[in-house]
Amino acid sequence: MNKKASNILKKMTIELLVETGVDKVSMDQIAQYCKTSKATIYKYFEDKSNLYYAVGKYVMEEKVKEYKSIVSEDVNLINKLENYISAVSQFSDCGYFKLCNHLIKHNVGVKKVYEEYKRANQSIIIELIRDGLDQNILKHDLSEEMIFSYINMGIQYYQFNDVYRFRMNNDVNYQEKYMRFLLSNIFTDQFMEEYRGYGQ
Repeated sequence: MNKKASNILKKMTIELLVETGVDKVSMDQIAQYCKTSKATIYKYFEDKSNLYYAVGKYVMEEKVKEYKSIVSEDVNLINKLENYISAVSQFSDCGYFKLCNHLIKHNVGVKKVYEEYKRANQSIIIELIRDGLDQNILKHDLSEEMIFSYINMGIQYYQFNDVYRFRMNNDVNYQEKYMRFLLSNIFTDQFMEEYRGYGQ
């Protein structure tokens, strides 16, 4: 398989599915959007379900690579956390999170990939938490599990609540105050006094 050509087809299919929705797209439309023939697409993907699986897998694996790259950056923990939250938010903002949830309905394999995505996400958050506890900038009276649940709850609320997501993206003052409020619940008071992020 020509990996480059396959990836181009996946990327263009992603654009189309985000734009028009999974349920409304035919293989003819995909071929037309990709400026190719159905026969060419079938050279790389057995059928529509297989294409959807490949698209879902590609989206989530690329996102996990981005998250891991953020965690490995040579910056302080708060910058890593901010960059991670930004990347996770962008996953929802660009329509990819919604796309993956729709693809699950069309291919059971995508659900398994999504479970792998969530496990990888959990490992990344846990790694950040452990760094924070080791550096004594996260509150030690909170367990690792509690901090993880708190962060994960915030992520899920952002992903599933359109009104909240819209305000976070369009009201800078609200975003800055709310993020400082969220961070103050898990970071030490001393750290928050010294911290000058989110509009400070």
